[in-house]
Amino acid sequence: MQSTEVQTSSERIGKDRVKLRVEVPEASLAPALTAAYRKWAHDIRVPGFRKGKIPRQIIDARVGAETVREEALREALPDFYSEAMGAEELEAIAPPDIEVIDFTQGSPVVFEATVDVRPEIELPDIGSLTVEAPSSEVDDEDISEQLERLRDRFAELEAVSREARRGDYVLIDLNGVRDGEPVEGASAPDLLYELGSRTGPPKLDDELEGNRPGAILRFTDAFGVGGEEAAANDPAGGEISFTVLLKEVKTKKLAPLDDEFAKTVGEFDSLDELREDLRSRLGEVKLRMVSEEIGRLVLDELVRVSDLEPPEKLVDTEFEHR
Repeated sequence: MQSTEVQTSSERIGKDRVKLRVEVPEASLAPALTAAYRKWAHDIRVPGFRKGKIPRQIIDARVGAETVREEALREALPDFYSEAMGAEELEAIAPPDIEVIDFTQGSPVVFEATVDVRPEIELPDIGSLTVEAPSSEVDDEDISEQLERLRDRFAELEAVSREARRGDYVLIDLNGVRDGEPVEGASAPDLLYELGSRTGPPKLDDELEGNRPGAILRFTDAFGVGGEEAAANDPAGGEISFTVLLKEVKTKKLAPLDDEFAKTVGEFDSLDELREDLRSRLGEVKLRMVSEEIGRLVLDELVRVSDLEPPEKLVDTEFEHR
């Protein structure tokens, strides 16, 4: 966009609305006029003239000089408006309402644009804001919780002869058929399955619970191993006949919290050394979390004490897009 000698003035007519008055020298319209005449020279046919070589006076006679000027103005207005906004250092948040005031030939082009702009926001002194920071202290309860998680992670599975319960791991042979034919994805030999995880056929957990090793279970269900994901890969659909052999029931055996457990977890000589390492690591994590939380609290407080009513145009636009 070539720079023009636009003259601008603006006045606020609301908290977030400005009326912009723009005056553009007629000469600044010349490039758009040239482009408009070139377009018409290609669009109309005049006997005796080659396409694109029709003189302006012929075009004026055919379509009217004012028609060409109006078309040129329509093409040029966005650039004139953009330059005027830059000159006034305004930032629009919505398309403007433009009204041409004067488009008399031989005179400057004058138009007014009513435009919604970002409101001027007065922020309070951030140094005056106070928020209550959460504690970053690591207490014994935090350490105990982490130790229990480590015990669960490093637990060994131990076979038991009792009935299967939620949280147990069961070793099963799973077979699924439909109309006497195996269903892809519905069978799994020697499947180690966590009872209560609900990652198999929907009825599997309920069928297994309360049964002992050696039990043979039969039921019909809609999905194979993998639940709904497996159903999506089963184009035939329909119920599947399942046979399940419960081979073993296993439960997690948690190690005692002692020095040997600390050596299993990592390069620690004692449980106390493991505790101190956890306290140090948790302290770093909590400090980061508290720092992020303080930032959020300060931002919330800043929003609370500031006058941040959103511009009406932005609200209307948001509702239109929902």
